[in-house]
Amino acid sequence: TISMINMGFLDELKSQADSLTKEKQAYQTNLVANAELVDSRMRQTFSYLNDLCKQLDIIKPPSAQVFELHGVGKFDQLMLVDFFADYRKRKFKDTEVFDIVTLQFKHQSPHNLQLKKDMPHQIELCEDALWRHNLKFQRDDVRTEEGKMRWTQFTIPCSVNAEASVQGDYEHAQLIFKLKNFERFETATVAFQAAIFGESVLEDFAKMIVGQPNRFLAQGQVLGIVG
Repeated sequence: TISMINMGFLDELKSQADSLTKEKQAYQTNLVANAELVDSRMRQTFSYLNDLCKQLDIIKPPSAQVFELHGVGKFDQLMLVDFFADYRKRKFKDTEVFDIVTLQFKHQSPHNLQLKKDMPHQIELCEDALWRHNLKFQRDDVRTEEGKMRWTQFTIPCSVNAEASVQGDYEHAQLIFKLKNFERFETATVAFQAAIFGESVLEDFAKMIVGQPNRFLAQGQVLGIVG
């Protein structure tokens, strides 16, 4: 009787172990399938963006955006220039996959923004905003013969760096887009399920860059926007 009871309990444990083993195998199989899908989508993304960069670098379309910065001013009448796409790989489950795809370009004009500030808090506000948004500038302080500050002249090239990084989320079968300075001074993070990601998303992404109507954000899940 004891042997039968023990055997019944052992059978129960074996059944649980078998069930867990099958779940683990199914998970691993699913993970491999997801990894192959995400990697193929990432490769598609780089190929598309690399080709897009070549075309837009020739066309140099006007930027549809106006960038306003509190305490500084307005950057407008810009063009889209200096496009560049790249990628980085990594190991995932003993396989080399695309980790990140990047896109960089500039909203730029040949002009400079000239600002004259004579109040200490205005000078500090302007300089902080320029540093925070990674904008190049030249600062010239004008002083009296006694060394007292009269005013500060800021010379700011009208050039706003924009970039996108596309991260392959292999555990959750997603592509995570992080967009910086695409439509204003802000960073937006958007997730797309690899299973439904494709040419239409990339087409809308290209339209977003050049300021045409698009459904790029609507096709994904906006995870956050930071100004």
